[in-house]
Amino acid sequence: MNHFPPQPFSLDCPRCGQGRLVLDDSALDKSCQGKHVFLFECDHCKGLSATAMNNIPTQEWHQFISAPVLDQMLANYKAVSGRD
Repeated sequence: MNHFPPQPFSLDCPRCGQGRLVLDDSALDKSCQGKHVFLFECDHCKGLSATAMNNIPTQEWHQFISAPVLDQMLANYKAVSGRD
């Protein structure tokens, strides 16, 4: 089994390389653990990108989630993923 080191999270657009990813939406699937995703849109090319929430450490979520929403988002994520 191959193990790869975690890649650092970046808000740079992987498609155009000129824009920044902005959180567009998120999905928390309560029926299947691990299907929690962030959906991003590039502010330059308008390209869409998605990544599993597990790919971004929760301590980095403040980079793209506003402070008023962050506490609720973390609580929801922990509730459906069983994390403390």
